[in-house]
Amino acid sequence: MTKAFIRFARGLLRMPLYVHVWLILLSGVNVAGAILWPGAQEGLVTLAVFTLNILLMGTITSRAGFSRLLGLGHFLWIPLAAYLVVRLQVLPAGSYAYWIRILLIMNGISLIIDATDVVRWSLGDRREIVEDL
Repeated sequence: MTKAFIRFARGLLRMPLYVHVWLILLSGVNVAGAILWPGAQEGLVTLAVFTLNILLMGTITSRAGFSRLLGLGHFLWIPLAAYLVVRLQVLPAGSYAYWIRILLIMNGISLIIDATDVVRWSLGDRREIVEDL
């Protein structure tokens, strides 16, 4: 499994610059809640899901390589989004609720990209996204 995570990390590092920027922003937003509002339930749940996503993507890499199937690694964001939408109804307005809205938008964009990748993989595009890993 360690080799899979190394391969996953190598694949990420070989992606184009715009992907690096996107991943830094996406990662930052996903961990921000736990850092900026320590102990806040939604931030901790988001951090836990983010961590599980990374573990899942390492597992996918070990089975299918650094392929478009990695889009499945974010499927836990779907129930997370439902949970956060419900929580927004009872949270007071302010920077914390604003963070949740930004998180929902960014994770939603990522899920659209991921769904496209998984469909492409299921239609036969099973090559590795980055070569020579």
